[in-house]
Amino acid sequence: MSLIDVKIPIDETPIPIDVAVFLREADRRIDDYLQQGRTPGFVASDYPRVYQALRSLESANLMHGKLFCEWGSGFGAVACLATMLGYDAVGVEIESDLVEHSRKLADDFDIPARFVHGSYIPKGAEALADIRGTLAWLVAEKTGTNLGLDMDDFDLIFACPWPDERGVTERLFERYAGDHTLLMTHHIDGPIRVRRKRPAKGRR
Repeated sequence: MSLIDVKIPIDETPIPIDVAVFLREADRRIDDYLQQGRTPGFVASDYPRVYQALRSLESANLMHGKLFCEWGSGFGAVACLATMLGYDAVGVEIESDLVEHSRKLADDFDIPARFVHGSYIPKGAEALADIRGTLAWLVAEKTGTNLGLDMDDFDLIFACPWPDERGVTERLFERYAGDHTLLMTHHIDGPIRVRRKRPAKGRR
């Protein structure tokens, strides 16, 4: 993969009170949901760490704009956190019930994040994604949601991939994201990473 790590100093200042209140409620709703065992592919991020990373990236002034997309947005907590930091955030989620939970959580806190029911895998990208049916939520259907945006329009893409999804995430980003776009990933067994595409030869 020709992706380059972008080093940013993580601002470990305690999260604001309003963010802490939001995350307590998000955690409560997620715990209730997971106890029902309804979506085996859903995993929650370490939201305080993600918030600190998003805050640090925003302060580092490394992005061309504030357009943010969360791939597989689950309960929408990360897209909501991004919105609270001033990003123009949208979450894309294949599970319709999670989309409804996301919208309800955002509405209850008056957070104007947007959530759409669909796949972040573009049509025609099945071979690139190497989808073999082992990960039921990695499908290339319902794409072309009402966003009116393409993957290369976004300034920052966030994903929390399972280990088996990492290659898919990187291949899709490298093929479809814009040259200016940054990829932030939170690995459930590792760190938060920020990467960008390696510039083509002759370009900087």
